[in-house]
Amino acid sequence: MTKKVFALDTNPGIQRDGTLFDREFYVDGRWVRFQRKRPRKIGGYRQITDQLAGPSRGLYLVPQNTFNNVYSGFSDGVQLLPINNNGVGSGITDLTFGGSILTLNVLVGGSSYTNGTYTGVPLTYVTSGTGSGASATITVSGNAVTSVTLTGGGFGYLVYDKLTAAAANIGGTGSGFSIQVATVDSCFTPSADNLWQFDTFKDASGSGQNVLLAHPSQDLTNISAEFNTPVLAADFAGTNFKPLGVFTETAATVTNASTAVTLATSNFNIGAGQLVTGPGIAAGTRVASVQLTALVLDTAATATGTNVTLTFDNEVSVSGGVVSLHPYVFVYGNARMYGVTTPNKLLLNALPTILPESRLIVKSGPILK
Repeated sequence: MTKKVFALDTNPGIQRDGTLFDREFYVDGRWVRFQRKRPRKIGGYRQITDQLAGPSRGLYLVPQNTFNNVYSGFSDGVQLLPINNNGVGSGITDLTFGGSILTLNVLVGGSSYTNGTYTGVPLTYVTSGTGSGASATITVSGNAVTSVTLTGGGFGYLVYDKLTAAAANIGGTGSGFSIQVATVDSCFTPSADNLWQFDTFKDASGSGQNVLLAHPSQDLTNISAEFNTPVLAADFAGTNFKPLGVFTETAATVTNASTAVTLATSNFNIGAGQLVTGPGIAAGTRVASVQLTALVLDTAATATGTNVTLTFDNEVSVSGGVVSLHPYVFVYGNARMYGVTTPNKLLLNALPTILPESRLIVKSGPILK
């Protein structure tokens, strides 16, 4: 008996409205592609990892060194997943968030140091790290460091960073001193409302690195939320975020009861209105004016120091997000974007009072330094 051929009166595709009513489409099926109205099998999707924290509230892809680096922002931070050309992930890295040092602990006194009390001593890393600008008053007794009093928190430090000081700055002799970072004022606040925005930037006149810009705006629940959070930046070569628009200047001379500060060299990134911290600098002090190496503060210093490291903060904190258009970096709030033409400076510190809703940075100076 001759076999009969029955045509299937259906169209390619699957009905996705959740009903089983009579339609010209299938209600279930396997992923296929159609060529000349005939189904052809395809591979579909393959899971790369199920270990990313989530839910993800922002994804960003950066091709680099034969990998596609996937950055995923979630409520408590940012994770990095590199994926190779075969679609294989090489492991997840939790990015860290640096900050100003608040407290120190775990003192190792070392030996053969010169007894005395030394002020405004720069703290350096025992090996290496991401922070800069921290300083302290160090006391040496019995040829060992016996106390370390923090006088400048710097920025970009992490808990458990191990710091020391050059022997030349504490009497000229000795070795073995170290102290550990106990707590930091982190530049990031975990929140269930964090909604991430990312972009990239070539920091040509700062760190010299390609950097990832990130902003965790706390507006997931309410897009018009006005809670300001710092804008962050991290070198692609590293895994630590630092606040945007914060930098240090070394070898400054500060005089007790005077508002005058002398810089070793001029720095075009320093400008009126920036928040200043460091040895002998009162809390809340800001830059009143600057001309070449002559810096004037709005509050008199409380101690005299030479070779002092000062930290300058542009307080780049907004409620909206960040985007770059080389050579500019734009940050904005929940209402609109504003333009201010101050080339060569990350210096819009008057904006919190002039433009309370949002800000724009016009930038050709360094992002990280």
